[in-house]
Amino acid sequence: MRPTLEKFSNAAIILMVGLLILQYGDMLRGRMAGQSAQADGASFAADDPVFRRLDEGGSPGRGGLVAVEDIVGDGCGLVYFFDPECKACNKYAPSWAGTEVVEAGDIRLTLSWISIRDEVDLVADFFSKYHLAGNTYTLDGRYAPSQIGIAYVPQSLVVSPQGEALSWGGHLPEILMERLEARPELFESCADRE
Repeated sequence: MRPTLEKFSNAAIILMVGLLILQYGDMLRGRMAGQSAQADGASFAADDPVFRRLDEGGSPGRGGLVAVEDIVGDGCGLVYFFDPECKACNKYAPSWAGTEVVEAGDIRLTLSWISIRDEVDLVADFFSKYHLAGNTYTLDGRYAPSQIGIAYVPQSLVVSPQGEALSWGGHLPEILMERLEARPELFESCADRE
């Protein structure tokens, strides 16, 4: 007896429902893990010092850990999270070669790179390979990316001087510039007022 199309479609529906249930369970577990991280005081805030500055030579800075608001400084910034071994990060990195500032109209964003791996040699090799510029940091090894709200890499955020995330950026400079030009009201605090 040959299976009919109806039997195949019923099996496909059952399989899809099962996958959706599994995905929903994973989402709930992720939320609960995030809540327990917050309860333990490990949640990320703009003034939490969880990043380690890397010096020109690729060594960790002597000043200790810094927070996002310290990374951005007095103006808005573009904070780009990456993993030196991530395929997508390696795919997009050449587009950022030599870029230290992204400009669109009267908006200037200083670029800062944050590796989610606290492995100095990997980060230094990544920067050298793609001729990247800008300030470089690593997430302190005591923190998981999920504890600071990073679910995937590469991920870029436009950040205000107070460390507030104004918008997610883009993986390519030209996409980021298009977003800045399309929604200037989001970035009023970033406009150059000279």
